[in-house]
Amino acid sequence: ARKRRETAKTDDERLFLDCVTEVYDALSRLCVRWAAVAEMRRMPACAEALRAIAERPPRTLREALQLSLVYDRGQEAEGECVRSQGLFDRLYVKFYRDDLAAGRETRASAKALIADYFTRLYAQGHPNGKNIGFGGYDAEGVPVWNELTELGFALHDELNRPNPKLTYRFGKKTPREQLEKVTRCLANGRTSIVFANEEILSEMFRRRGKSAEDIVQYVLVGCYEPGIQGREIVASMAAEVNLAKPLEAVFNNGKDFAGFPVGPACPLPENAEAFEREYLRQLDAMIGAAVATARLCEQAWYELNPSPFMSGAYRDCIAKAKDSSQGGCKYNQSGIMCGGIGTVADSLAAVRYLVDEAKLVTMAEFGEVLRADWKDREGLRLRAVRSAPKWGNNDDRADLPAKRIFDAVAARINAEPNGHGGTFQAGFWSIDLDKPFGDCTAATPDGRKAKTPISRNNSATAGCGKEGPTALLLSNAKLDLAESPDGHIADVILPASLAKASFGASGIAAFLRSYFEMGGQSIHLNCFDPSTLRDAMAHPENYPDLQVRVCGWNVRWNALSRREQLHFLATAEAQTGH
Repeated sequence: ARKRRETAKTDDERLFLDCVTEVYDALSRLCVRWAAVAEMRRMPACAEALRAIAERPPRTLREALQLSLVYDRGQEAEGECVRSQGLFDRLYVKFYRDDLAAGRETRASAKALIADYFTRLYAQGHPNGKNIGFGGYDAEGVPVWNELTELGFALHDELNRPNPKLTYRFGKKTPREQLEKVTRCLANGRTSIVFANEEILSEMFRRRGKSAEDIVQYVLVGCYEPGIQGREIVASMAAEVNLAKPLEAVFNNGKDFAGFPVGPACPLPENAEAFEREYLRQLDAMIGAAVATARLCEQAWYELNPSPFMSGAYRDCIAKAKDSSQGGCKYNQSGIMCGGIGTVADSLAAVRYLVDEAKLVTMAEFGEVLRADWKDREGLRLRAVRSAPKWGNNDDRADLPAKRIFDAVAARINAEPNGHGGTFQAGFWSIDLDKPFGDCTAATPDGRKAKTPISRNNSATAGCGKEGPTALLLSNAKLDLAESPDGHIADVILPASLAKASFGASGIAAFLRSYFEMGGQSIHLNCFDPSTLRDAMAHPENYPDLQVRVCGWNVRWNALSRREQLHFLATAEAQTGH
């Protein structure tokens, strides 16, 4: 930053570079102070590493890992969550090899260093976890697997912790034995891993105009949001879209049932085809309002929260002498999170079944039923739940409406400019917002009652995925997932008895490969039996270490509320057939 200041052309450029210099000088002084504390606590190796990185780039594995932790604290203090720790096996393998060659470390001592690094990330208690990337293809298209890939997943298996959470990138060229070393963790119940599809994500980045040189450096940021390591600001969740909310507006002349405007005024549709058209029109209006609001917020980003510490870590920001909030990075994207596609697909299918086909209710009557939250119409509600088609069961009657929603949303969002020099990007996931989204959504045509959760991520509605995990993946694979640049996740539950016995690591690997060959983007899995969850609810003292993959991170089962446990159990029972 000091060197670049010599060629700065404007006062704004010089101000930015001066701010970067000031915050990094401050961090250097803080490292020296921390080193003194480490000396007092008889931690000489830590003190030496802190003094070293205060003066120069790291030269050893210990110094590199220490710098990562120091940087993590600095960015969090500035106000931006550190959403990825980068591609671990690429960033640190040279330090590892140099240490072993020089005799500074052995494999065992280096493993202990990495275990301590993982432990420190875990001890921070970040509620959504710290994401660390592994694998993928290098610039020559060769799958990356080295000593640190091996150590990383071995430690994940041994430590059995919810955090850090790991990403493993793999594709058609990834050797079977490498993938199975990772899936063995899942078979052992260590499920804090997301699998990312090299081929689909590379195609997704190409469609967004990103270079081949940059694509090989992608990571999953946060939970599942793809971004280029060191070159891209993803700005995920710039806005959140509840896909289920416009259903109310179709029945209520463009307003929700509480009377608040959602979209344009509209007459009541006469049939299911007209209902879907009007739903998409209301959704388009809601998305338009969401991106307009997000754009205004982003235009004020620099004034409200300039980010010289985070920006200083991006070489493009230094080269442009521009803050990341002003479009200083090479790629400046913003993610729009869209949740509840299962609830909407099921609702459109239910309207067709109940109104057009079975003729059990007129469109006007259906609107009143939903406004009254199914009061005195339990028989009709059960027909909607049990007889109408459901997303996630490989049934085109629900899957094709989902595809039309997906295509419309992706086309609308991906073409929108954002407020800091890039574009918005559609993401199809909800994490745990299925509950707050549901709390503000009236009853829906699929049989869901008001103020109950909508569908989570891209799973079937809780209790409705009757055809098992394969059918869920077949439903998701009907979508063009290269058009979901802010991420798409498939949530799958495999019975533990199947995962550990006849299926095992090799079966899980084959299962994952099949989904990726069909066009899947990213996937994570749970491996347990519903009977285990029921017993853990009755006897929590016997399951202190039981983990579940909730939505984009792992938690211990006993940390969930009873409502969350019951919701999770219903999904598990439907997917596993128990």
